[in-house]
Amino acid sequence: MRQLKLLFLLLFVMPFLGFAQTFDRQQVGIELDNDLYASLKNDRYYTNGITLFYAYLNQKQSSTLLKKTTEFRLGQYIYTPRTRLANAIKDNDRPFAGYLFGEVNQTFFMANHTVYQGAVQIGYVGPNSYAEEMQNGLHDAFSLRHVQGWQNQIKNTFALQTQFRFSQKLFPNATATHFDVHFQGQATLGTVQTGLNSGFFARIGLKNLQPIAHSNFYSGGVLGITNTEELYFFIHPSLQYQAYDATVQGGFFGTQSPVELDLIRWRWHTAVGIKYRYNHFNCQYTFFYRSKEVNHPVNIPYYYGAIGLTYSFR
Repeated sequence: MRQLKLLFLLLFVMPFLGFAQTFDRQQVGIELDNDLYASLKNDRYYTNGITLFYAYLNQKQSSTLLKKTTEFRLGQYIYTPRTRLANAIKDNDRPFAGYLFGEVNQTFFMANHTVYQGAVQIGYVGPNSYAEEMQNGLHDAFSLRHVQGWQNQIKNTFALQTQFRFSQKLFPNATATHFDVHFQGQATLGTVQTGLNSGFFARIGLKNLQPIAHSNFYSGGVLGITNTEELYFFIHPSLQYQAYDATVQGGFFGTQSPVELDLIRWRWHTAVGIKYRYNHFNCQYTFFYRSKEVNHPVNIPYYYGAIGLTYSFR
């Protein structure tokens, strides 16, 4: 009887042992952006964002390609002027706008510490993004006043957007275990945004850093490895050139929007945050600073916070 009990116990435990030794091949997550995550006083410009995503690990690998991931995203971004009472055109120092999109992207993690990512988005800028309804719902949930002036928002524009991102570790042969620096460049082209962005990001580990191909710095990076833990701060300054932004200038085609403003072409971005991973769970907080984006006399730089949570599994 004792041997039978041990057999049943072994049969019960084995699946969990197997699970612990099996690589995670899928990941789900949510990213929440809001200016209130950085300040209780600010509610302007890029005021709220929510993104849901699912990623999985592709099977194809080689001596130069450590892994490839495919990811699907569903997101909504909301933009408003500086003031909550913006019924008058003159009070719109940034147009009301919403962007609702679906995205598919693939990320290639190379053996030489290089990362390539390509993405395509389809969606809508304008009333079809349901940004006004989402913001009013959030304000109702927290007993906040509605923002006035959504009748001035950017008109409907079909979104077809592409993005390419590249990063390369500097000093790839360095043996430091708690610090590294990477160059990152990004190009966007489409009916929503067109521009270039380049800069550097540094990771400062409170524990030994994982290689970028196995780190949670990029979504999906944790897939294909065994359970582990990482905790690090990061800083990411970058310079952006804005060629076009439909949420500010209106769409290429269709009816002119009530408020359309000119862009400031060159902008400075800075992101500072902390990321933590323990086995299947990942969490992060990021503080974003954005320099002035719109050529308007009262428009100013702004900042917001972002919270991310993910879970990876077989």
